[in-house]
Amino acid sequence: MDSLDEEEVYEVEKVIDIKWEENCHGKEEERYRVRWKGFKPIHDTWEPFSSFMTESQILVQNFRERYESLKKETETSSSKVCHVNILSEEIELILKKRKQKTETKPITIYFVKWHGYDCEDATWEADSELIHASDKIETFLRKQHVDYSKHHSEYFSDEALLTPDDPHPRRCMEDELFSDFKKGKSVYTRVKSRKSSDKVHDKSTGVHPSITDGLPKYNPKRVQEVFKKQINFTLSLSKQEFCSAVQNGMFL
Repeated sequence: MDSLDEEEVYEVEKVIDIKWEENCHGKEEERYRVRWKGFKPIHDTWEPFSSFMTESQILVQNFRERYESLKKETETSSSKVCHVNILSEEIELILKKRKQKTETKPITIYFVKWHGYDCEDATWEADSELIHASDKIETFLRKQHVDYSKHHSEYFSDEALLTPDDPHPRRCMEDELFSDFKKGKSVYTRVKSRKSSDKVHDKSTGVHPSITDGLPKYNPKRVQEVFKKQINFTLSLSKQEFCSAVQNGMFL
């Protein structure tokens, strides 16, 4: 049993993590993350060993043995594991992340779903509190990157775009545009320099219809919408993101 105050006694369900902090004497002291029996993860607290009563000290010792065992496995492992991911055993998955302002600098916090608890009991955890769950963070960030790539690549694989074999002038102008992108020419200048005179000349009527007008196989409005999406997406990219997209064949 552990006492959080003098009037009420709480029972430790388990110890799930460890960290080191300076005490009032300037010395590093171990702190243990406690999950309290009958309480949810949002009520977890960090406690020094001295605050545990005799019965719960056994739980701390068992946790330390488990931690030291994982630490040895990490040290002897050939993989590039930097931390003892003992907290990962309690985490089901990370749902999302965001930045949070502090008095010193912004920090990254993650929305964590815990094993044995519903999504409504998920908690926001600072990255500094998830040092021993680095594998869970890596998995989340890798999945986020894949989802981002899939989401943005749809602009360049839409069925509304003309096929490479289509001889229509719109395809020629599109190829020219993306060729300039690939050569490193200014995206902004190339797009903004498209004048109203850059239209397809129809010799049979003597007029200059829109570049997306008169496509027999496709809906012109649909093609125009997709092309606008491509241009808007391209203009939203940073130089580094654009170069990466070109290397990955996104503009081919």
